[in-house]
Amino acid sequence: MRTQVGDLALQDGPHITKRIAAEFASTVKTTRGESLRVIVGLQSIRIIADQKALENFRGTLRPKRLKAYVRFCRDLTCASQRSIRSQWNLARVTAGLALNDVNLTGIMCCAPGSILLLADRDRPLALEVR
Repeated sequence: MRTQVGDLALQDGPHITKRIAAEFASTVKTTRGESLRVIVGLQSIRIIADQKALENFRGTLRPKRLKAYVRFCRDLTCASQRSIRSQWNLARVTAGLALNDVNLTGIMCCAPGSILLLADRDRPLALEVR
C-alpha cells in the first residue's frame, strides 16, 4: 500500500498528453520509489502519482482542464500471476473491503494486477481485511 498519492482526472485535449510526458512524467523518480500511473480514456486522462508532485503539476494546468482531484489517497495494488486469478482475487478483496465499510475512490484493472484507491481515513479498516 502506497501512501499519500493523488488522483487527478483531466479533460483530454490536443497537447495534454505531451505535457504529461514532458513536464510531469519526466520529473517522477520511479527508481526512488515514487509511483506514476497514467490511464487514458475516451475523453479524459487520469493520473495517479505521489501527492506533492501531482499538486505541483496541477498548479500549472488551466482550471477548465481539471475534472476531479482527490488528495490523501492510498494506493493498494493487488497482483496475481494469472489473469483469471486476478479477477477472483479482486472480487475477494473488494468484497472484504465492502464488508469492512471501506470506501473505494477508484479501481483500475489491468491483468495480472489491479489498483484500488481508497481514502486515507479508511486505511486502518483496509489493513484489517483478510
